[in-house]
Amino acid sequence: MKVSPENTWAWKIKVSLGLGLAVAMGALLRSLNGPLPWQLEACLILTSALGLGIANLCVPKRQLARIGQLPCLEPNWMTLWSLIFWWAGVYLFVKGHRYPGAMLAAQGGIGDVMDGKTAVAMREFGVWRSALCRRIGKWFDPLCDKLKYPPVIVLFAAALVLGMKIALWIAAFEVIGTLIRNPINVGARMAWASKKKMVKNERLRCWLYAIGRRLVRKSKASAFGKVKATIQSLGLLFCAPFFLTWITEPKAMPDVIYLLALAFGALSIISRMRIHPTFDAFIDRVGNAGSLFKHQDI
Repeated sequence: MKVSPENTWAWKIKVSLGLGLAVAMGALLRSLNGPLPWQLEACLILTSALGLGIANLCVPKRQLARIGQLPCLEPNWMTLWSLIFWWAGVYLFVKGHRYPGAMLAAQGGIGDVMDGKTAVAMREFGVWRSALCRRIGKWFDPLCDKLKYPPVIVLFAAALVLGMKIALWIAAFEVIGTLIRNPINVGARMAWASKKKMVKNERLRCWLYAIGRRLVRKSKASAFGKVKATIQSLGLLFCAPFFLTWITEPKAMPDVIYLLALAFGALSIISRMRIHPTFDAFIDRVGNAGSLFKHQDI
């Protein structure tokens, strides 16, 4: 694939402006140095995180393809670093260090995009990646996503920010989604075990094959799963003011947001199962519609 060269100065200016915005908002927050209205503090922190996100996303693919060749910055390493940054940020945030915690968590969150974008860039510019690295990335990336957001959702539920039942159902769907995709893929393993006659009971073998076949239609996530992860991550922004007791009114909004995330989580699981050919084709068309969640340049 031929990719037109980027304007060197244009992307550098964009990255500099994004970083400048992040630093300026952080410096302003630091200089105020006193009890602030929570709305102002939240605005400054979110604007700073936005600047950091812009700086990341404005790095063009040509540069990302080079960055991905550096030691410990291959896409799978980026995924790991994003998980580390995320949990370091969550720890600092819970301990009361709101600004550095939010910035580290923001970098960890934007890493969900940058690792995939770097992998795409390396492929487009012909940078070699081993088959093992690509195979690991297909399951390691979604696994790290599941180790980021659902545990924090459960943490917020334990702090009575949202209903615990909703949080536990979200966590349960994440476990199910992990089990039915590679490398675990319980459906394929069940079908294989029944075909190899590893189970002597004929009736049980038939059940194993029937259930396994239903669970093994495809492993790759559809847009349903990406929308679910987006709602889960952005929903944390609505939960944080309740968690920090900035808002003490009835907490209806977090429940509504995560009920929506729960619905998309169910659709994500259904989209990977074999229900009926007509239904499967329909849900594939819906799930694959649009290009909003593809790794595109800004």
